[in-house]
Amino acid sequence: MSPPEPPVYLQGQVCDGSTNSQSLGVRYLLEGGFQRDADRVRINVQIIDGQSGNHLWAQRYDSKFEDLFALQDQITMEAMEFLTLNSWRGIQGRPYRQV
Repeated sequence: MSPPEPPVYLQGQVCDGSTNSQSLGVRYLLEGGFQRDADRVRINVQIIDGQSGNHLWAQRYDSKFEDLFALQDQITMEAMEFLTLNSWRGIQGRPYRQV
């Protein structure tokens, strides 16, 4: 098995969900922004369906800058939980087809 690809950043580019998801070969896009004011940070995160362009999930996080790594872990876990649950629901909602 080959190592995972590094993340691709499209910072400063206009985000067209359909085009970007096709060029990256993914279904969902994680988009966000980061602001810092002294010792505080605010991070906004959205998950976008690359096929429809719909925003599926969004969350705002406010924290102390010193807790940035814990906040990064929290965002990762919550985004993965959302994607995992919704992927499972999508699979469960499909009719069973025998091959």
